[in-house]
Amino acid sequence: MRFYLVVFATAVLCCRSQPGQAQERFLLFESKTAAEHGFTMERPSKISESEAVQHAIRDLLAHLDNVGNISSFDTFSKTKTSTTIKNKYEQIGPLMRNTTTFTGEKERENAFRGNRRGFIITVRATSFKAGTFGSSSDYNRLTGVRKSRAWGTLLYTFRVYAPEGFQSSLKAGDSSSTDSTRVKYTIFNGTGRTVRFSMQPSGRSYSLDRGKTFSGTSSATDGRQPTITLTDSGRTIKLVSGDHKFWWNDDESRVAFDLNYKK
Repeated sequence: MRFYLVVFATAVLCCRSQPGQAQERFLLFESKTAAEHGFTMERPSKISESEAVQHAIRDLLAHLDNVGNISSFDTFSKTKTSTTIKNKYEQIGPLMRNTTTFTGEKERENAFRGNRRGFIITVRATSFKAGTFGSSSDYNRLTGVRKSRAWGTLLYTFRVYAPEGFQSSLKAGDSSSTDSTRVKYTIFNGTGRTVRFSMQPSGRSYSLDRGKTFSGTSSATDGRQPTITLTDSGRTIKLVSGDHKFWWNDDESRVAFDLNYKK
């Protein structure tokens, strides 16, 4: 049975973790629903939807550069991220005043190295909300000037990483109500190239050379399976016990994943 993938784990054999990568940052929060960012642009030439999306992403990051901390981000994104994190993690309240750096998910490693004490919020955006994109283009024959305009509502998801060195701790009483099951597995890299991936909920990132095998033990807590995410595609899949395999999908030019791979 074949699936496309992204993954999670806690113990590792036969793979490298990279200095300055996600193992230095604990993943505090990952949005389950997309936030929205309204966008408009004008220029003389016509504007396609794909162009407008790229401009909207840059506009979103430019606006986030002016957001100082997570509480301000809540106001901007119309979410309750800070409240959720405070309720989940013990003694994190005072840290919420720390500065926050915003970056794209693909560029997060540079932010990890450059922002040691602050939070990191990574953003991933790919498209406008269905039915919100519009454009117009008017040509003034008298002046010879064309005026084009485009607009839409950009959808984006985000992750919040803790300051460097943060260690998670459950609130008093939480551990007794948690039912954990061990998930033991191996992943063989049969792609013919290096595969990079991150684990959830730990937020750790790894690099696995071709022909090598990754071995791990994770926890399924309260029925929620650990997951793994591929860096190149951003795809995520639930992880189960057993032998698995990375393979290269030529049709889609991406890493794919086999559950229950037979050696």
